Amino acid sequence: LAERYETTDRLREAWDRTAEPLGRELLVNGEFAAGLDRWVIELHHNAQGGMDVVEGPPGLPQGVRAACVTVTKPPESGWPVRFEQQNLAVRQGQAYTATFRARADEPLALQIGFEEAHPPWQRLASPAPAELTTEWQEFRYGFISGADDDDARLIFDLMVPTGVYYVADVSFREGGLTGLSEGESAEGGTVPLLLSRTGGRRTADASRDWVRFLWETEDGYWREMRRYYRDELGVTGLVIGTATGCSTPNMMAGMDCSDAHTYWTHPVFPNRPWDENDWYVSNAAMVNDAGGNLTDLALRRVLGQPQCVTEYGHAAPNSHGAEADILYAAYAALQDWDYLSLSRYGSEDGWDQRRSVRWFNIHQDPVRMAGLVPAMALFRRGDVRPAEQQVVAEVGIEAELERLPSSWPWQLVTAEDGGVTPRTALLHKVAIATEGRQIPAGALRPDQVSLPDGRFVSDTGELVWDVSSEGRGVVTVDTAESKAVVGFVGGKRFDMGGLVIEPGDTLQDGFSAVSVTAMEGNVPSAAGAGACRLLITAAGHRQNSGWGWEELDEGRVTVRNNWGEPPTLVEVVPARITLPVPAVAVEAWALDERGQRGEAVAVSADGAGRAVLSIGPPHGTLWYEVAVR
Repeated sequence: LAERYETTDRLREAWDRTAEPLGRELLVNGEFAAGLDRWVIELHHNAQGGMDVVEGPPGLPQGVRAACVTVTKPPESGWPVRFEQQNLAVRQGQAYTATFRARADEPLALQIGFEEAHPPWQRLASPAPAELTTEWQEFRYGFISGADDDDARLIFDLMVPTGVYYVADVSFREGGLTGLSEGESAEGGTVPLLLSRTGGRRTADASRDWVRFLWETEDGYWREMRRYYRDELGVTGLVIGTATGCSTPNMMAGMDCSDAHTYWTHPVFPNRPWDENDWYVSNAAMVNDAGGNLTDLALRRVLGQPQCVTEYGHAAPNSHGAEADILYAAYAALQDWDYLSLSRYGSEDGWDQRRSVRWFNIHQDPVRMAGLVPAMALFRRGDVRPAEQQVVAEVGIEAELERLPSSWPWQLVTAEDGGVTPRTALLHKVAIATEGRQIPAGALRPDQVSLPDGRFVSDTGELVWDVSSEGRGVVTVDTAESKAVVGFVGGKRFDMGGLVIEPGDTLQDGFSAVSVTAMEGNVPSAAGAGACRLLITAAGHRQNSGWGWEELDEGRVTVRNNWGEPPTLVEVVPARITLPVPAVAVEAWALDERGQRGEAVAVSADGAGRAVLSIGPPHGTLWYEVAVR
């Protein structure tokens, strides 16, 4: 501050400029005179508890009322029990001050939040902690709304599994932010750290300077560490700071490449972190959510830098794991990323357990391992072409400073803050132009992109993500060397340039992933076909023998600590595949677990003499080899 403002007078002038006295009250019945009118408790996923009003609780003056919130059983989902008031109308950039008194029967932690009371349930400002003791305390928090909203809510989240706490004299008013306080001096270095419990009381200018201090301190750390690796240790490899989202694009622009992490249906631990007996995953198919978390990854690429994804997981026992590798690789290729990892190959002793174990390991998962071959071809071989057009969002340092106070770890700043709608990444490449980076000629602005309602076709025409039929999502890949259909494809017919894939019914209502990959030559097409060798993979459900599968509510599943025994059981997916070549020119084999030829697969001819393969039972396999002479 001394370097930026030089004198306390200049600092006071800047910080006090937007000081605002307390204004109108937004809450109704904040003193609980009308009982619990307007107040709501959220008890989800089998949580148990309640709320009541206590007249004249010990420690407060006679006549004061307090709300008593009791939680006797935590939600199985890990979602906190919430005590809240909704229907608050707020304005972007407006300061708000929340005050209340609180105590608990035993010390516990609350989190005070300010969020949307409607989908997509976004935070309007960063939450703040409140540590309650058995004695009454007064709390005061300042928020600056990140958006206009006519249905916001003030939230008290219980951050421990169970407990009893009391709140009284709750207020949520406009204004209430101050600048420089008495006795604080730039020259004397007496301005305290603006921590979340007290920093929210300051003006926007004060908060901006605090965030700038944090930003510059972290940026200096990354740059110094990169210098140390390069100049003192002599490291010649690419230096990555951390995943964008845990730091910001402008900071990571000073590294050699950008990185991002994401997990589809990451396990949730409702009570104790990484408790192997108390967790669940959502058993959702990514194909039903256009782009899934892949679009979020695309929003993190820094223009002009290599893009890495060093962690990507599709957590077991989600039963739709057959979709994971193909979708990941196909859209990484469309986005023209440079490095992909799967999290993870394996993480424990016992490399030949012959069953899939734990949430992320894939080395003993037959479905995931078989999916790596077509995925490799899509990405490393370049079967899927990079998008022809690029959408670039400008996000400079000042924009990051504006965004950071209302963001949170893993979601600090992305291209969405520069106006990019996530599903843009299903059509075009996406990048962030950080401070000082020139936007390439011909790049699209975010507002130049028009998105369809339910069928997203890449600008190359090779990828289609179709969610036009609710709960029946389908993704198709159609290139010269690779074809794939993924999702709820059973009973449908896919003509891909003369090669026709017709998946059959499956254990999961037609869900499967069927791919045809050219290992030599090209996939035959109506335009012409030469000699080639093809790999067909067909995968669906898989599970370990005797695992402890439990279906909870709202699509949540778990096996707790019972991952079952060997062998892993896999669904044999039926499909009819027609090749636009004479049947007499085709031979096919079911492959064994080592990818070696096993029994022959019959090849018949349709009415036009084209080769037809019927894969699936009785062949107990996930993959097949086809030779075309």
